Amino acid sequence: MKIAHFKHAALCGLAGVFLFLSANQAMAAKFSCTGPLTYLGFFDTGRLAASINGQGVWSICSTDGTWNGVNAAACKNWYGALLTAYSTQKPVELYFDTANSANSSIAAGDCSKANMGHWVARPPYFLHVPN
Repeated sequence: MKIAHFKHAALCGLAGVFLFLSANQAMAAKFSCTGPLTYLGFFDTGRLAASINGQGVWSICSTDGTWNGVNAAACKNWYGALLTAYSTQKPVELYFDTANSANSSIAAGDCSKANMGHWVARPPYFLHVPN
């Protein structure tokens, strides 16, 4: 009887861990915001700020070092791509992950200013400039 009880307890424990991990994965979501770049600028701290479709200005990275998970080399490359897109009026697509603590308060898929905020940190994990 004790062995059967132990097996049951072990299975319940494993099921609980699985449910906990599944719930945490379900809470985090990845999504993108696409459109014309309507603002591009730098703070005196080296942080790069951008806006897509005028939906708020977001600090996305820093050229001075790793900031909110984005390293400086990526930021410098992103700046080059964004500057080209801005000057040629090409749309851009920024991909966000709500698992990043700076993005944890936003609702995935909603790129509105009301959701994403204005003059806030919103570090993406990927940048795409479509053809």
